[in-house]
Amino acid sequence: MKALNKLCMTCARMTDPQGLQVAVEEGCFICSIFWDQASDKLRESWQSSSADDWESLQYCLYIENIDDENPVKMMLNYTSSDPMMSQSVRFLMLPVNDPKYKYMFTFPEVASETSSLSSLETALSWFQRCHKEHARCRQPRNSSEDWYPTRLIDIGGVNSVEWKLRIISREDCSTPLSPYLTLSYRWGYPPGFRLLSSTIDRFCEGLPITDLPRTFQDLITVARFFHIRYIWIDALCIIQDSAEDWETEALMMRLVYANSACNIAASASTNEHGGLFRTRDPATIQAGIVNLPSLSSRIGCENVYVVDRDYCHRHIFSSPIYQRGWIFQERQLSPRVLHFGKTQIFWECFEEQRCEGFPNGIPYYWSPRSLDNLWDSTLHAKNISQSESSPSRLASSPIMPDAIYFLWNELVKSYSNCAFTQTSDKLPAFAGIAKLFREVTGDEYIAGLWKSRLLDGLAWRVITPRCLSSKQYRAPSWSWASVDGPLKPGVLSGTPRYLLKVIDANIQARRLDTTGAITSAYLVVEGVVLVARCTGVRYG
Repeated sequence: MKALNKLCMTCARMTDPQGLQVAVEEGCFICSIFWDQASDKLRESWQSSSADDWESLQYCLYIENIDDENPVKMMLNYTSSDPMMSQSVRFLMLPVNDPKYKYMFTFPEVASETSSLSSLETALSWFQRCHKEHARCRQPRNSSEDWYPTRLIDIGGVNSVEWKLRIISREDCSTPLSPYLTLSYRWGYPPGFRLLSSTIDRFCEGLPITDLPRTFQDLITVARFFHIRYIWIDALCIIQDSAEDWETEALMMRLVYANSACNIAASASTNEHGGLFRTRDPATIQAGIVNLPSLSSRIGCENVYVVDRDYCHRHIFSSPIYQRGWIFQERQLSPRVLHFGKTQIFWECFEEQRCEGFPNGIPYYWSPRSLDNLWDSTLHAKNISQSESSPSRLASSPIMPDAIYFLWNELVKSYSNCAFTQTSDKLPAFAGIAKLFREVTGDEYIAGLWKSRLLDGLAWRVITPRCLSSKQYRAPSWSWASVDGPLKPGVLSGTPRYLLKVIDANIQARRLDTTGAITSAYLVVEGVVLVARCTGVRYG
């Protein structure tokens, strides 16, 4: 690995906070990304700093294993005496004269708003391509091809100014309805426009579209552009003041999202009033080109495309909505997701990922899809022809296969970072994922753990002191679902010699489905009791 010390001429002139702002205003791609990724607190400190107070800003170009599969990497570091005020940004640098990158950087015209005709046409082309060409994405998710949720929102024709709540009966399903879109968004507080026992008749009669929150109105705009008449929004399709209706609908959440034509994600909004669409600078959507003479001897080219390596993760998968427990499951279960981000639209399905910056496909080394690819190849590949009523292919296996158990643990690890408005939702909000694993493996689900891997599952531990046990009972103390905060699931490496034997384990579910909320549980084990001392374990 070799460090180089020269960036573009604009960056080279930057010696103080004001110089950084000038570089951003002059359109330096590298400086703009660095500024955009900085926290609000860090930007405020820069703006109030003088040249004498400016901390060390370092430009480091690292060349690692230059070959066909590994592009040049760059790290831009701002080092502060306060670790919380430090900043690092990672970039990929790709030679402009390399033919294998040509398809990536064929950029169409990008409008200044994500609500533009060109942006919506691009999104529609991704949607249509997936429906026509992607076999994995078209696989039925239920034994009935014409499964529909209990309720749907009918948005009428293109000129309709009203929406209506439609209650779906079995008679309706005998004649296939139009496909429907679902919505992932973050609820505001206090909760606003929603279906209640007292409003269901009024919702069925019809209400003006303009009365809906901005995000719901924008979803209708997308649905009409996609020629889809029905949408599903939890706030409008589940009776929010009925515990019985909520529990019934929560058990079907997997099917609601798995059978949707596409899930629309309001990734840049913090509540239902934030909307889907954003105004942006088109120049920041596409990769920047930087002249780096110092690289020419290594890669045979002075001009390189500079790609913000963490854009997807930062603007989509680390966005506010994906820090919510229910939305984590919605993304995993939906065959297609269209993300409306802060500066561009992203597409992901079981076969590809695209965005306006890379309309022909996001490069594999830029897309944070390692967990998703594992999910697709490990679980959906085995579930490709299974339905709710079909027998499991792996039911005869006494132990859950390692690859599937590894995927489960990775999902639990990511899920443990999510937050909830109601902490009692910890198990219900993961129930759809648990159902899919149960169908594929035939294993028995026990409060977040699996019977065939119960001893491994008991070995979970918290990884920060912020993890707290729930004050309200939702899971037994031996389950990871009983605590709030980041944790590491139980994984015993190698071929462990167990000192415990499971005698019995059982749960009492609140309803018939054992993947949802539970009221009690017990575990009986047998083993040798030893005196032990724990060292080097900080949090449990």
